[in-house]
Amino acid sequence: MKGLLYKDGRILVTSFRTLPLMVFIFLLVSVFNENGSFWSMYGIFMGCTMISTLQNLDETSKWCTFCDTLPLNRSDLVTEKYILGLIVIAVSVAVLVVMRIGFGLFGIGNGFNGLGVTCISMVMAGIVSSSITLMTAFLFGPQKSQIARLVVIVVMVTACMSIINFAPDFLTWLSGLSPVILLILGFVIPLGFAYLCYRISCTGFEKRILA
Repeated sequence: MKGLLYKDGRILVTSFRTLPLMVFIFLLVSVFNENGSFWSMYGIFMGCTMISTLQNLDETSKWCTFCDTLPLNRSDLVTEKYILGLIVIAVSVAVLVVMRIGFGLFGIGNGFNGLGVTCISMVMAGIVSSSITLMTAFLFGPQKSQIARLVVIVVMVTACMSIINFAPDFLTWLSGLSPVILLILGFVIPLGFAYLCYRISCTGFEKRILA
């Protein structure tokens, strides 16, 4: 598992370095923009699509076919990608928190305003979008999964635009919820959805015949 994570990490650093940079730029813009939630949500979405991109690369480069000759189960490949997705989400949220607090100490940017709700929204959006894009990549392969990715992009952009138009009401509604309900909405339900997608991915990928 560590070897698979190291391999994907090296690919991100050497071949896809522009993608992590774009995520960082989106998060940085969200610190100073009035509609910061929009940019942070888009940033987390960009980060999650990196993982399905890596899976598509593994298939087109025949890496997954080569792994069939190794002492690895296909479910191990699925597990590694889902773990990597959670790592990307955690790192993205941590980077945003550090930047918001760091700049906020000097009175720059949005500071602590709505930081908690923004982080919860990022976790929710990140887990759901990464789970869907990964599941379709494992079930249908690089070409067919692109359609699902386009659908996710449309849904995410629509959600982000809705945040811009209805942010005050949405934030007020979330702020009025109890911590338990926020925990359920932000973590329990998304993680349950992710586990369901993970199990479907494992079953489907094990049965797929790779080209």
